[in-house]
Amino acid sequence: MEIKATHYKTQKSYRFVISDSKFSEIEEIEYDKSLPILSPGFIDLQINGYNGVDFNDNFNFNQANIVLEELLKLGIQQIYPTIITNKFNKLVELGENICEWVDSSPLAKKMVKGIHLEGPYISTKDGAKGAHALEFIKAPDIEEFKTLRNNLRQLIKIVTLSPEWKEAIPFIEALHSEVTIAIGHTTANGNEINLAVEKGARLSTHLGNGAEAMLPRHPNYIWSQLANDELYASVIADGFHLDQNILKVINRAKNGKLILVSDSVSLAGLPAGNYVQAIGGNVTLTEEGRLFLTESPQYLAGCAKNLWQCMVYFYEHIEPNILNVISLVTTNIYSLMREKDPIYVGNKADFVLIDPYTLEIKASYLMGKDWC
Repeated sequence: MEIKATHYKTQKSYRFVISDSKFSEIEEIEYDKSLPILSPGFIDLQINGYNGVDFNDNFNFNQANIVLEELLKLGIQQIYPTIITNKFNKLVELGENICEWVDSSPLAKKMVKGIHLEGPYISTKDGAKGAHALEFIKAPDIEEFKTLRNNLRQLIKIVTLSPEWKEAIPFIEALHSEVTIAIGHTTANGNEINLAVEKGARLSTHLGNGAEAMLPRHPNYIWSQLANDELYASVIADGFHLDQNILKVINRAKNGKLILVSDSVSLAGLPAGNYVQAIGGNVTLTEEGRLFLTESPQYLAGCAKNLWQCMVYFYEHIEPNILNVISLVTTNIYSLMREKDPIYVGNKADFVLIDPYTLEIKASYLMGKDWC
C-alpha cells in the first residue's frame, strides 16, 4: 500500500509505503497542501469511561471492546484508563478488572497503555479534592502503592498526587523512575510544588481544575505550576471546564509541554438527558455536552466529550493549526513518557489520516486494519 500525505510533525509531504503492516519506505515529495495529514494515533492519558463503560466500576468486557472500536474511528488509538480515589481493596478490584480485560482482548492489549491512578494521595480540602471521596483520601504510602502496583502487574503507569503531604517527597523520590508522577487535586504551595518537580514529578493533571473556588491572586498553586518550566500540563478543552482565555494562557506558558486529555466519564457519548451516576448522583447531560449536577447546575459532574472533540474545540478556539493541535496528543506525550515517535521505517504502520480542510478522520489504521 502507498499513501501520499503530509507528515504531522515535519509539515512536509511524503510517500509512505506500507508492507506487512509496517512502514517500509518514507520518501519526501513535493509539498501538496491538499494531501491528508498522516499522524500517529491519538493518546488519551486520562479517561474514566465512555459510552456506558465506567472504569471505576466492574464493566462488561464486550461493551468495553465496542468502546475501543468507537474511539478508533475518532483516531484515538491509545488510552490510559483512569481509576480514582477509593479504598485499597476496591482499587485492587477495579485494577484487576482492567488487567483481565487486557488479557482477554487483543484490541485492549494493543490500546491500553497503562492505568492512570488519580488519588488517593490528594488534597482533603473542598474544591481541590473535587468529587473524590474524602473518607478514602490519605497520605502517600510507598509500600501500599508498590503492593497495589504489583497486584496490577505493573500496569499503573501514571499516579496523580498532591505534594502538600510531607510523605509526598519520599514517595516521588522512590517511585519516579517507575511511574510518571503527576501533581493534581492539590493545595500545595510553590516551594512544595518546585521540590516535587526537583525530585521527579513531571506532569500537572488537568491544570486549572480540581482546585478551590477562591484562591489568592498570587501566589497560588496554579501560578506555581504554570511557572515551572519542567512540568508538562494536561488540560480538559471541552468548552466547559476551562475558559478560552485560561486555555490560551496555559498554552503559551506550557509551550511544547501542553497535553490535551478528555477526562471523560461513562456518560460521554450517550444521548442528552437525566442520569444517575455513582459519583455525583442525579446529573443532567445537555445536547451541547455539558454535564452537571441536576440540583446544582453551576457544578459540573465530569466531562462528556471525547478527546477528538476536545482537539476540535482547541483548534477552533485556541490554536488554528491542526498540526500543532495533533502534537498535544502525540509528540508532547512521547516526550513526557520518554517514548519514541512511531512514524519511522520498520515500525508498525499504526496511523491516522485527517482531511486538512474538513478535519474528517479519513482512516485509522491499527493492527493492519482501517477501523473507520
